[in-house]
Amino acid sequence: RFASPRVPSRLALRLALKILGNMLQSPEELRNELFCQLAKQTNGNPHPESTERGWQLVLICLAAFPPSATLKDYFSAYCAQHRDDDGRVGEYARASLRAIPQICALGARRELPTYVELHAVVHLEPVQVRVHFLDGKHMMMPARSWTTTAQFERMIARRLGVRDAAAFRLHECSSEEEERVIEPEERVLDLVSHWNRLENEQRGKKGKTASV
Repeated sequence: RFASPRVPSRLALRLALKILGNMLQSPEELRNELFCQLAKQTNGNPHPESTERGWQLVLICLAAFPPSATLKDYFSAYCAQHRDDDGRVGEYARASLRAIPQICALGARRELPTYVELHAVVHLEPVQVRVHFLDGKHMMMPARSWTTTAQFERMIARRLGVRDAAAFRLHECSSEEEERVIEPEERVLDLVSHWNRLENEQRGKKGKTASV
């Protein structure tokens, strides 16, 4: 459980990641069951903190995988029932309503979100991503769990005052300086999660070598 409705502890986020890891490996029916259980926890719950924590987990799940096509409309209607609730719950319900069509269009993630992303999701904030340019300069750009490369390119173009985003493309560069054009439908924060996982794996290998 989350230790605080406003500031989830590291342990709480670790438990949330464990749930996401299990759900990404699970069939659609089990994911639907999780959404239904979260609706049960947040509907008419006499404990405000538990209700808020439940809505936090709803948003965290919607950052990683969608409800099924059968459940989508029902769960959207449930979120709509609570969009005018007081305080943070109403904000979470409205954010969930915006998230549902986006995650349903994209499908389940291929990578688990980072702790930074989960913290941003719970606080209804974007993650700031550093974008490097060929001239050595860089710029911080906001991205959410559902931001695709194509959307990100358009955001960068607007920030730079470039009318046509097709004038440039985003690339990723490995530590061996190998470059790859990022496909338009890829999620920016999925790439960040991928890089984070590779970095952690590399650190783990170095640690094992050092211990030997």
